Amino acid sequence: LADSRHPVTEAGLANLTARLIHFRRLDMDDPEAVTVLDRVTDDRGRVHFRSVHSHPVFQEERPFARVEVLYDPENGFPVDICSYDWPAPGHTDALRLAEHYAYDDIRLDADLTALDFDPANPNYAFHRY
Repeated sequence: LADSRHPVTEAGLANLTARLIHFRRLDMDDPEAVTVLDRVTDDRGRVHFRSVHSHPVFQEERPFARVEVLYDPENGFPVDICSYDWPAPGHTDALRLAEHYAYDDIRLDADLTALDFDPANPNYAFHRY
């Protein structure tokens, strides 16, 4: 965790989706929260649904001032998320990117075996420090 904001146990689409739902529920009770839904085109020409969530006033329970999420148009999964830190108190600087996570080439039909989940799998080259 020295260089990370989240433990590896929070990785994955299910955890990301749960966090997004949690914060959108907070938005429903926050009259200051702003959500914009639109579509954007990526570098490869694919159109994605996008949600942009902004919060003008710092709140302790909100880790970010702005969150942008791209959704896969075929399955609706959140596949790209950019979260922006709150500006320092008294500053109106441009928001700084705090985290960016992307999922690419998602395959839900991958053939997995027990070896795929084994830390001793030689293909992973795990070693102790």
